[in-house]
Amino acid sequence: MASITIDMPDVMKDFLDRQVHSGRFKDSSTFVQMLIAEAVRNQWREEADQKLREALAEYERGECVPLRSGDCEKMVGEYLKRKANGKAKKP
Repeated sequence: MASITIDMPDVMKDFLDRQVHSGRFKDSSTFVQMLIAEAVRNQWREEADQKLREALAEYERGECVPLRSGDCEKMVGEYLKRKANGKAKKP
């Protein structure tokens, strides 16, 4: 596991210490890892929301093509093939 050193204002350090001393977190690393994991989930959510807004805008402009039977399976198959080759885009 990687290690980092960070500088923070005293008020943030005090807050971090209170969170750890509350017993909710094993140590400061656990608390910071939880914060970063939450930030990652929020970013994924924001990106998914943006993609949905773009798709809705395309639909409203009439720029979408309805899916036919088997299209989803074909797209998943192509994605898995690209992923196996290391070329799939991360969501």
